[in-house]
Order: sequence, then structure tokens, then C-alpha cells
Amino acid sequence: MMKKAVNYNQPGAQERGVEMLATAVARLVGRCSCMSVEMRLRFMARLLDNFVDADSLPEPDRAASFSLEAVMQSAERDPEEAVTRAAQLLTRSLTKEQGLNRDGLYRFYDALFERLIPREMNPRFAAA
Repeated sequence: MMKKAVNYNQPGAQERGVEMLATAVARLVGRCSCMSVEMRLRFMARLLDNFVDADSLPEPDRAASFSLEAVMQSAERDPEEAVTRAAQLLTRSLTKEQGLNRDGLYRFYDALFERLIPREMNPRFAAA
């Protein structure tokens, strides 16, 4: 019996993948006790900066996997550095490991923003 080939490039597959990635990252951020609303906004700002210049990000000193909790705890005295490093690692993961192009990065950003920023601070819901 022959198996039918599975086509993973179905319409909407990439969009669903971006949504799943954003949900997973939002859960990581939600579990990190140090990510207050202010730190979330800073993280999102750094992430957007990195998306603009994703090709010029410095390479990590060693092979580093994205662990928000580990990054934030390792730089407790310097939260700005922690947020910057976490955004760099996430951007690198999204572009290199997940293969997101520029459009995919911005779709990811929008999806993550909706999950991380409270409704009262989110401009999409300001008029509602």
C-alpha cells in the first residue's frame, strides 16, 4: 500500500505556524516573573529594532538556545541588557531556525503584541 504524500505548504500553514510561535513565546514571557508590563514593552521595542536589522545582528559567543528565563536571570542587575539579549536570541531563532522572512517576522510581532500587551495599552483596542 502506498502512502499519500503530505503537503505541508497548504494555504494558511505559515500563518498558523507564526501564530503557534507567538503563543509559545507569550507563554515563556508570561512565566517569567521579571517581565512586568514595562519590561514587556521594552522587549517588544527591542524585538522590532532587531527585525529591522536582523541581518546585522552579532553572532553569539557560544551556541545559545532561546531561554527567556535564563537570559533575564543572568542579567538581573541590568534589565536593559537582558531584554536586548533576549530579543537578539529570539530574532536569531525566528530567522535562522524557523526560517521566517521579513513578512513572517512582522506577522509574528503583531501576534505576540496582541498576546503580551494589555488591552488598555494596545492601540488596536483603544477605539473599541
